[in-house]
Amino acid sequence: MIQRIQTIHLLIASLITGICAYLVYDQSELGEPYNFLVEIPLEVEISLRFLESSLLVTSFLSFIVIFLFKFRKTQLFFCSINQLLLFGIFLVMLYFTIDVDFRSIPYQQLLVLITPLFSVTFIALAIRGIKNDRALIKSMDRLR
Repeated sequence: MIQRIQTIHLLIASLITGICAYLVYDQSELGEPYNFLVEIPLEVEISLRFLESSLLVTSFLSFIVIFLFKFRKTQLFFCSINQLLLFGIFLVMLYFTIDVDFRSIPYQQLLVLITPLFSVTFIALAIRGIKNDRALIKSMDRLR
């Protein structure tokens, strides 16, 4: 059952969060810390490292959930946890940019802010597919 549509949704969510993790904390040509959210002092660098690592964890979790196709209840649980983590990450990213005028920032920064919401959407689609699979299997068991 690894060829189901929720596999595609989880893979897309994993790729989106992986790209977002790369964009959150990118190294400039000079090797100085730079991020796409806002120009920040170095005191916040630890928070950005935490944000980057949490995005990588959610990306890895989305990828691992693909291989739990035999344990649909566990798959649903980890997808829900992943959704909550991504929504929390979105809120943290929003907190970093709370005092920024959104009309003056470039589109790359807005793209980084929106990508966790895209991942949450794809994980929600995957959850819907997993629930449909569970319903299909329950109906097949009833017929036996």
